[in-house]
Amino acid sequence: MNPLSQLIQHLDHHFSLDELRELTLTLDVEWENLSGDTRTVKSRELVELLNRNGRLPELIQLAQNHRPHLNWRDLPQFEQRISRYGVPMEKPPRAAHFTNREDDLAQLLADLQPGQVATLCGPGGIGKTALAAEAIWTLAPGTTPPQQFPDGILFHSFYGRPQIDLVLEKIVVAYGDEPKPNPLAAAQRVLGGRQALLLLDGAEEADNLPQLLQVRGGCGVLVTSRSRRDAAASRQDVAPLSIPHAVALLQKRGGKWAAEEAAATAICEQVGGWPLAVRLAGRYLQEAEETAAEYAAWLATTLLAALSLGTHQAENGEVLLERSVTQVDETARRLLGLVGQLALQPVAAAGLAAAVALPVSQLKQGWRQLLGYGLLQKRGDGYEATHPLIHTYASRRLEPAAEDFARLVAYYHELAQTESQKGLPGYRRLDGERAHIMRLLSGCVRREDWRQAIRLAWAVNDHLFIQGFVTELINASQFGLIASQKQGSQRGEESFLSWLGLAYRALGQVEKAICCLEEALAIFVAIKSPYAEMAQRQLDELKGKANA
Repeated sequence: MNPLSQLIQHLDHHFSLDELRELTLTLDVEWENLSGDTRTVKSRELVELLNRNGRLPELIQLAQNHRPHLNWRDLPQFEQRISRYGVPMEKPPRAAHFTNREDDLAQLLADLQPGQVATLCGPGGIGKTALAAEAIWTLAPGTTPPQQFPDGILFHSFYGRPQIDLVLEKIVVAYGDEPKPNPLAAAQRVLGGRQALLLLDGAEEADNLPQLLQVRGGCGVLVTSRSRRDAAASRQDVAPLSIPHAVALLQKRGGKWAAEEAAATAICEQVGGWPLAVRLAGRYLQEAEETAAEYAAWLATTLLAALSLGTHQAENGEVLLERSVTQVDETARRLLGLVGQLALQPVAAAGLAAAVALPVSQLKQGWRQLLGYGLLQKRGDGYEATHPLIHTYASRRLEPAAEDFARLVAYYHELAQTESQKGLPGYRRLDGERAHIMRLLSGCVRREDWRQAIRLAWAVNDHLFIQGFVTELINASQFGLIASQKQGSQRGEESFLSWLGLAYRALGQVEKAICCLEEALAIFVAIKSPYAEMAQRQLDELKGKANA
């Protein structure tokens, strides 16, 4: 039993409804705002509410004072989280070498104003995210919010995570609220009267950008997109580097191998000053110890020169990436392929080592090659694809073997189970891993690995529910439900239908919750589950609330 369930059970077993009401009044919680009429439901609602607000230590201390004779030592020490909902300062990673964009930066800084939307447009790899990051770091070089955005900075990348509900929920949770009655309305409520800066990267993948922008209120928004259609107001087109600036970048990355001016110029002209291509070429020259003349000669034999930069950027990127990837060894290719199966954020070396069944110490050569060719970058203790185009290439062209993928899923399944048993410290650890877990869940369904999908969804749902990530709880439960239906597992079906009911109840979407719980109850009855009576009580309470 997880720590929160233990606490709920203590309250349910040892306090009457009147005593629970007294606890809530002492804690300045509105009794009527806790749904349900039974001790079980009221206890659960109270614990979940105080957990989200970081006030569980107050509840435990108060309960101990009322029942000092009980054994409270078995409960973990929940940490006080008063500062959890401070001013958010989520800044994107700053580019290592930001040069020759001074005019673009000045224009962007002028466009970033409260209540306004500034959009950077251009093809992939042109430098939009680097320019956006430089603007953010210029406005806020430290941990203090910029003067014009005193309510902080929030950053979200849509790459691999296109649902705007994830952004809306992130905004709501960042300011200590709950996504009720739905993430859109909750975000509008939370942002009303606030003046924050929202950075939305990769907006061409967003499922409903206009709807998201409507709730900004007095907040400034910086959007990066490959599509000009996403420009709501002030649009700035990010151009390729001039050839002289591109040559300077190539020579910085390629060192002596890019010293020949004419050959370096030929490379930069052939890639059209495309910054990502210039960086990849420079890294290739340095690592492969190939001259610029040799690389330029190879470029001339490819279709790259015939392709229109901006229109066929992904194809161009694959041509260049293929040449770099062929230079690294098999272990490095396996690692890169596994990175592509996870979210576009840092990945722990331990997880990748587990997937390839090798000790971390034996992966140094693979990391060195991937870092050297500019395919991965080191961030903190993890590794990350240096660009979304590289991540996309890895996910599509370097599909891992079934054994590697299964071991990767097993690692994250074990991580979710182990950390969930630690209570709040473990949940915070999982907060940073949930994007990887959700990506793996999607991969399990795509591969029709139903057993792994069920196990992973079940392992992570507790964390998602307790931490208030309701949109991802719905996604995970839907994945688990699909997998259970494919497996013919009625127990799995009723479990994930119950989770969906809880998620919709948390959002205040009572009708959807009732629908899910009715389906779950029918299965409970069919399989003669001992939980059928409890499910019936929950359903009756919800129906009573709907008819009230």
